Amino acid sequence: MTEQNPLPEVITGTEAYEKNPTDSGLATIAVASAAWNFGPDTVDTTLPTLIISGSDDRIVTQQLWDNDRYRGPNITHTTIDRGAHFAWIENPAAVKEALHAFARTLV
Repeated sequence: MTEQNPLPEVITGTEAYEKNPTDSGLATIAVASAAWNFGPDTVDTTLPTLIISGSDDRIVTQQLWDNDRYRGPNITHTTIDRGAHFAWIENPAAVKEALHAFARTLV
């Protein structure tokens, strides 16, 4: 599928990332590949998005979510108390509730 539907930005982004693997380079690839992951009507930035973070995550910095690109009326942030990088293991009930609460906003 990717060969039949090439995205030049993904190719150049991947080449750059292989030479210098950075978070921003990876973000470039992820954004450029959105057309492969979503239908054309849902790539718009208004796609409802849920970001679930563990309060005790030591793998991913939680300050990442303070960036403006992760803010907006379509984005919901939920921090799971007593959750680390795999919050659904430490506090599955809270993750379940976060998913249910988010789903209710989609109706």
